[in-house]
Amino acid sequence: MNSIAAAHAPDVKIPLAHILTGAVAALFGGLLLLWQGPALLRHPLGDFRTLALTHLFTLGWLAMTITGATYQLVPVVLEVRLHSERLARAGYPVLAIGVALMVAGFWAARLTLLIPGALLAAVALLVYAGHMAVTALPSPAHRMHRLFFLGATAYLTLVCILGGLMVAEFRWGFLHVDLLPAHVIAAILGWATLLAMGAAYKLTPMFALSHGHGEGAGTAVFALGASGTLLLLVGAVLGWPASATALIGLPLLGAVVLFLRDQWLFFRSRYKPRLDVGLRLVVVACGYLGLTALLGWADLAGLLRLPPAALVILAVLGWCGCLVGGQTYKIVPFLVWFHRYASQAGREKVPLLREMYDERVAGVGMWGLAAAGLLLSAGTGAGIPWLLRLGALAWLGGYGALAYNLLQVLRA
Repeated sequence: MNSIAAAHAPDVKIPLAHILTGAVAALFGGLLLLWQGPALLRHPLGDFRTLALTHLFTLGWLAMTITGATYQLVPVVLEVRLHSERLARAGYPVLAIGVALMVAGFWAARLTLLIPGALLAAVALLVYAGHMAVTALPSPAHRMHRLFFLGATAYLTLVCILGGLMVAEFRWGFLHVDLLPAHVIAAILGWATLLAMGAAYKLTPMFALSHGHGEGAGTAVFALGASGTLLLLVGAVLGWPASATALIGLPLLGAVVLFLRDQWLFFRSRYKPRLDVGLRLVVVACGYLGLTALLGWADLAGLLRLPPAALVILAVLGWCGCLVGGQTYKIVPFLVWFHRYASQAGREKVPLLREMYDERVAGVGMWGLAAAGLLLSAGTGAGIPWLLRLGALAWLGGYGALAYNLLQVLRA
């Protein structure tokens, strides 16, 4: 496969609707963080308004964007057709409405909004997970990529189950177990990171024109990452001591090291001398992943004491934020170009991909995304309001530039 758009790809409107909605949620989240972020420093991680902001980013932006991207990538990478385009289209409004109600319910502390929203979002994500599994399982191609996709899908199912149990615990109080750490671990490490790693094994060599280096240690990365996440999750539920959690954190650390090694080899063997803004953001994302893994393991081992929110921000807005931003700069222009101009290529003049958006605006925005995770994490960890606001402005600058360029692409 040399393209992210092919005969197996679904209608271009399906991934685009999800990705564009995710960009809107990212901007709204940045505005909310700029407005209310410093006030939220006084509240714990489980505070209702903190949870509203967290789910706006993780569901409204990250889950919506990942859902759209995988609807495009899974059929193409695994060389199978999407099981049902109708189901993919129907899932979009259910997820969007569910997330909107859920975030509003958290913000207003109203269960009448929160519970229906959580149910709708959970149903949409569970149907999506099942849809991806049914699509991926019959594929005989690319066993390693299929492992990542199916493993991430299993963890997404667990995220929904844990979220439902947390809502039930809040409403009826029958479990008497703090499931929030397990919910966060399953979401960030089990779902988002495994899926991002699997996609990067396909997209980085393709976009960097890297040849001569195979899939590397991809299967080992998956095995270490999936098993290490599960052990860490069980340890969080059972309350294992620091010595045990530091030990079970080693497989995850090993997965990150091997993954970063493979990404470095992809970039080293590339035939594309100049890295565009999308690939530079992928490099920054890899830096965030390494930093988050190192600090996270040091915290598990008791060598550092870091606020959990600071690590979550590094992982979600640093690692995932830069990776998603970088891949969006690659995926969306290609999808629009392929949809509009592929049939005309070779017969008349058509725009190049880099001509479909403003590279200077993208370059400025890249610095915003690159700085946002560090500033927001440092501001949260140190409890410094002005640093948090500066990070929010950096995020808005980065995603504002991306949103502007997405509009230019759609109008190209």
